[in-house]
Amino acid sequence: MKKLLAYGSTFLCVFFTLVSSGSAQQVTILDTVYVPPGYAEGQLLASVYIPAKPNGAGVVLTHGISATRKQMDIWCDTLAARGYVAMTIDYYDITNTSHGGYPKPVRAFKTAVQFLRRNASRFGISTANRIGGIGLSQGSIVWGQTVIWDNDYEFFQTDSTISDRLDALVTLYGLFDTDHFLTSSQPLETWLTTYFQANPALRSTKGDCIANFRNITSPVLLFHGTADPVLQYLQSVQLDDSIAANGGSVELRLFQGAGHEFDLNSTEDAFAASGLIAKDTVLAFFRRTLEPSGPTFVYAEASPSAPGEFRLFDNYPNPFNPTTNIQFTIVSRQLTIIKVFDVLGREVATLVNEVKEPGSYTVEFNASSLASGVYFYRLSAGNYLATHEMILMR
Repeated sequence: MKKLLAYGSTFLCVFFTLVSSGSAQQVTILDTVYVPPGYAEGQLLASVYIPAKPNGAGVVLTHGISATRKQMDIWCDTLAARGYVAMTIDYYDITNTSHGGYPKPVRAFKTAVQFLRRNASRFGISTANRIGGIGLSQGSIVWGQTVIWDNDYEFFQTDSTISDRLDALVTLYGLFDTDHFLTSSQPLETWLTTYFQANPALRSTKGDCIANFRNITSPVLLFHGTADPVLQYLQSVQLDDSIAANGGSVELRLFQGAGHEFDLNSTEDAFAASGLIAKDTVLAFFRRTLEPSGPTFVYAEASPSAPGEFRLFDNYPNPFNPTTNIQFTIVSRQLTIIKVFDVLGREVATLVNEVKEPGSYTVEFNASSLASGVYFYRLSAGNYLATHEMILMR
């Protein structure tokens, strides 16, 4: 069966296929082609996963340079099985010397968000039209350039009648400061120079996420491995610190010792062990931010009397000398462990190792016997795992 759907100024030829998502939910996959506004080079690919019982929200997923269709299917299948309309798109990347210049990828991302909103009723997205985004590697880079400019229709040449704002954003191992980065395995400088070759001044102005972080109005969840050799985890730390300092909604999850693309097992086309943790964290985040029946996301300290979620907060003060406080919340009776590690991954202290009842707790860390430097503290409680960074400065 074929059907035409309007995507921007282009009509899409859509093919319907019923598949089993691995859960009790059936999913309809729409494989299609599209041309975002301003693209004269030809068609790109997109797929929309529509669950039989939608929960009322949609998510746009964007791949990294090396991601395969099967890897994107893993995330789409997972989201659709939980009731999300999941859309994965192709786009010209920053390594494409002939087509990939800024702001075309941003335009493609915004067009995808608008497409889901335009077709909300037929896809089962609620009247609230709540749309989230997930980016992997390069996909996170472009989402960072997208989320800082809500509804900037004139510059990006998108449809001025439909909002392109995200209601929530998840980034996995991204880069957000296009002028300052460290890498050992990919020629990022060459790629970024090519990416901004039409107007180099945009690299540190319009197209730089860190330079414009104050414009971010969407709640953001950041993931990064501390041993990422491609895009340094400090990129995510920097964006987290910037949004939080500006009073925005942000969470950071660092995976100790994890490298690039830590979430997927490429040989088995499945989530890796750390990816399973990331997946559960993403689903919990979207339940709070996207689902119409869920609570509104607020970046605030949890209530000591009625914590609503497992959470590890930033330590305070930070930097510190020699003591600092670490606050966390537990929502069900769990064995709770908080350990501290140095930059080499060596355990230097165990602060908590006992069963905790639901509530909000604060533990003091005394580093008087340790040298100045960067340390990481990790909370493990049931299936919840989170790692934050702190700096001891004498």
